[in-house]
Amino acid sequence: MPPLISSPSSHGIRSLSDLEKVAVLGHGNGGIVYKVHHKKNNSFYALKVLNFDRNGIGFRQPPTLEAEILKRVVDSPYI
Repeated sequence: MPPLISSPSSHGIRSLSDLEKVAVLGHGNGGIVYKVHHKKNNSFYALKVLNFDRNGIGFRQPPTLEAEILKRVVDSPYI
């Protein structure tokens, strides 16, 4: 079974400029998930963009918490 999460470079994504936002899939506590189109390989992906507020206003928990948890379970330099 292929991994559920893989690094962007394994799909030929070298920078955010390779991606085009198509739609908003969802939003919530500190972030927005976009449906993005990879222009070169004509594939679609989900991209989560975290909002970092220096004052922490509006967050139930720091957005860095999710990133820290992901770092523990996913070996990727993109987190």
